[in-house]
Amino acid sequence: MKNISSITKKYCYGCSACFSVCHVSAITMVENEEGFLQPKVNEEKCINCGRCLKTCPAENRWTGFTELSDFFGYRNNDLDVILSSTSGGMFSVVVKLFPNANVVGAVYKDGEICHVLTKEATLIKKMRGSKYVQSNMRSVFSEIKDKLQNSEEVIFCGTS
Repeated sequence: MKNISSITKKYCYGCSACFSVCHVSAITMVENEEGFLQPKVNEEKCINCGRCLKTCPAENRWTGFTELSDFFGYRNNDLDVILSSTSGGMFSVVVKLFPNANVVGAVYKDGEICHVLTKEATLIKKMRGSKYVQSNMRSVFSEIKDKLQNSEEVIFCGTS
């Protein structure tokens, strides 16, 4: 059976979903020659269960909406938020709508850009603005799963 190593670097998004679902810890995320994180499979540990492939967005491409969907817009008038944001402050608006939610977003931490899960307001403010580099997802998918299994709200901001 093939595993995630069959996904060429041409197609891998570096999202680390495969790393997060591997229950035998056969996958690590390593930097390629261009500095992007990509999965590396330890073939001795891999049991060929296929979970990595079932989770991979490159293997399971989203084909889009089959019908028209609604579009919403919002204008934020908070100048502090607008000046520290790149989306017109929409992220901050969504976070305010769900004050008890856990928030996941990209921040600069420990010398790199990584996604973190938090309820801490000062860390949430650091999530504002585009980072323009790949974010290390670390164990954030597992943390999100734990929160959702406990019926807690989670707001996720970022790309794969």
